[in-house]
Amino acid sequence: MTHYSITIEDKMGVSDDIQGTYRKVIDVGTEDIVIARFWVQPFRILEKTSFADDKKQKIQKVLYQLAEDMLSLRGDIMSYSKEVTRYFEGVKSGEFYEKKGNIEYFKEVFHGKKIVEDFYFHAELCKRDAYRLLKMVEPDCPNWAQMWGHFKKDHFNYGRIASVLQFKYEDLCVIREIRGVIEHGDDENDFEITDIRLEQTEKGIAFHQPYFQYPKSVQIKGLDCTEKEVVLENVTVIDLLDKHFWSIHNICENFSVLPLMKYLDHAWEPRLLSIQNYDPECPVQWIVEPAQNPRRTVNALPT
Repeated sequence: MTHYSITIEDKMGVSDDIQGTYRKVIDVGTEDIVIARFWVQPFRILEKTSFADDKKQKIQKVLYQLAEDMLSLRGDIMSYSKEVTRYFEGVKSGEFYEKKGNIEYFKEVFHGKKIVEDFYFHAELCKRDAYRLLKMVEPDCPNWAQMWGHFKKDHFNYGRIASVLQFKYEDLCVIREIRGVIEHGDDENDFEITDIRLEQTEKGIAFHQPYFQYPKSVQIKGLDCTEKEVVLENVTVIDLLDKHFWSIHNICENFSVLPLMKYLDHAWEPRLLSIQNYDPECPVQWIVEPAQNPRRTVNALPT
């Protein structure tokens, strides 16, 4: 009997842990979480900040762009997962695959490479949007390489940004290098992932997901300015996309919320409502309500 096995999830969980701090979340679709974190919460907070109306409008435009690019990024990783599943099911049914003697025939094209290229394009757009927003709120903010040291000094307002940068900075550098290969590749050094591969085993035919074929590794410079080689070829594409999605998600969310909270009027404070208050568009609602004891609550997001 021929045996096929595959493990692919059509849904992704929420990863939001920095130095042992865990955000309480609910089990909803990832699209709803992206909408909640990038459409609902920053706009609710922006309404109560002390910025002038014209500056609020400029910030809103950047927030809209960031939210749209994050939804595109989310769509890319889910499309890749569905494409692998589609191809596996086609091979399993015999519709996409035929073997005659020692020759294998794949009758359908696997579109995963194009989806991965789109993913890293949108990842860089999200980074750009987050940085534009940060520069609007904090004009003295330096470049990415110096940002960690800059925000580390203001622990009260930006301690969480410093933490997320420290733990996710390597992923930011890897994303940039992969995007560089995709954008500037040539015939000899073009971005590539391996084909979906079938292998005959004792239990039947094993189905192998794609891995990175080029680049096999990237050279990055860490926050401490030391050079490091990050190997990519031994990680499945879906695992790397998942890791990089949540790195971008966590960094961009902190960039879109904490700087606004710093300028929140003292008489207000943000609060995350419990889930019994449902919204058809988004099951997670943010409100900004009067503070019983007015204080600055900007050093950490509510849990």
